[in-house]
Amino acid sequence: MNLKWQGRVKGLRLILIDDVFTTGATSDGCVSVLKRNGASWDQIFCWARALRGTNQRSASISRDA
Repeated sequence: MNLKWQGRVKGLRLILIDDVFTTGATSDGCVSVLKRNGASWDQIFCWARALRGTNQRSASISRDA
């Protein structure tokens, strides 16, 4: 955690917002740092979740003449 913010999260209830939840490593890392620095509660929201085992490819447009 940036030294500027150390001590400022102690006792705070925090909400983290992420764009895509894939493995959870980013959110786990953030929560770990916040808890070590005294955050009392956290909640994570994300816009999308990557699913394992899906191999969907986006449709491509063919431009054959």
